[in-house]
Amino acid sequence: MVSQAEGEYFGRLARYNEARQEYDEAKAAYDAALQRAPDLVAAHNNKGIVLGSLGQLQAQLGDFDQAVRSLRVAVAEWSRSLEIAPGNQRIRERQQQAQSFLDHLEHMSALLANFEPLLQAIAAVAAGDTMQQGEIEQLLADLETKGWHLSEAMQRIWQGERDETALTAELDEQDTALVRRVLQIIGQGTP
Repeated sequence: MVSQAEGEYFGRLARYNEARQEYDEAKAAYDAALQRAPDLVAAHNNKGIVLGSLGQLQAQLGDFDQAVRSLRVAVAEWSRSLEIAPGNQRIRERQQQAQSFLDHLEHMSALLANFEPLLQAIAAVAAGDTMQQGEIEQLLADLETKGWHLSEAMQRIWQGERDETALTAELDEQDTALVRRVLQIIGQGTP
């Protein structure tokens, strides 16, 4: 039987796959236009919009690395637009908003990379390898004193809970990203 969280996940994944195809088609059309007219501001701007939207969707699904790649290209497209039309305030605002979001996502990617060894060890305990469990529990307790709130969610994961929504209900964005990553590692979370 499929849980509500799994149903929501597959719904998000289906929407992502549909959107990804549409974004790829739109990007290809803008690339073709830019081959013919490399200084076409509207094509650079619209390609930036497509890639920015794709990046936001990827970030919502927790795929921060892919979102960063998409947003970097979006910011580059808007930068090119501004080289051609430096007075376009709307494009400048889009570029600044995307850059701000990109900076945030790069921070989240770095956070996940820094925590990856711990998250892998937590997932190993969930898979039955309890050799490091005591050490991990101590690390989690230490993180709690530093403002992180991971211990309860990780204990619940170790007990077999896999409902992402329930596990992250009271967590902030960073704690949620770490819990999602553990669920990804054990094959139960948003990709």
